[in-house]
Amino acid sequence: GETGASGPPGFVGEKGPSGEPGTAGAPGTAGPQ
Repeated sequence: GETGASGPPGFVGEKGPSGEPGTAGAPGTAGPQ
């Protein structure tokens, strides 16, 4: 079968105590074939 579509990217993290912005989440992985 065809590979599933990738999931949506993760949410952006909140700003940390140092004031730096959080990192964006990793994109979703492809579904099973």
